[in-house]
Amino acid sequence: LYLGSCIDFIWTTKGRTKVAPLEVLANISKFGITFLIASLSISFLRHFDYQPFQSNTIIDDFTLPDLGQLANNYFYAMMTCFTISVCMQLAVITNNIQGFSSATPFRNPLFQSKSLSDFWGRRWNLIIHEGLKRGIFKPVLKEGGSMWAAQLAAFLASGLFHEYIWSVLFYVTDADHDMS
Repeated sequence: LYLGSCIDFIWTTKGRTKVAPLEVLANISKFGITFLIASLSISFLRHFDYQPFQSNTIIDDFTLPDLGQLANNYFYAMMTCFTISVCMQLAVITNNIQGFSSATPFRNPLFQSKSLSDFWGRRWNLIIHEGLKRGIFKPVLKEGGSMWAAQLAAFLASGLFHEYIWSVLFYVTDADHDMS
């Protein structure tokens, strides 16, 4: 089950950390609240066809977006963040059901970040951040690579990973075009 989990367990020198019953209850309540917020935001945005604010910005145009478009983008980003958080929190609860404590996947990135580096480096998708640090960044440094090379390698690996995810989610075949 460890290799099938997208959320890392918390490890000590003695192995995986056991989860306390109160931690399980806290994670279940956090999941419930996040699920409620995600559901409400999706329902709200769906009602307005994901554009609750009036906007005159044309997507294909290279002009700066107006305030309505920026507000729509913010609500869409918020909905996406909460939806991803629901999935990650469900994986945390799955690990808790197995009896083990899990790493925190997000640290409230939208509302507690003080800067972009705080958002990306210390709050957003910490699972991928730690995986890239352990699997790409530190090995490049260990093999004698410079800090710049390690950062570039982690950035490229992240880009390839995200490109793979997007291509799997939105891959369109010729048969899909024929059906429309």
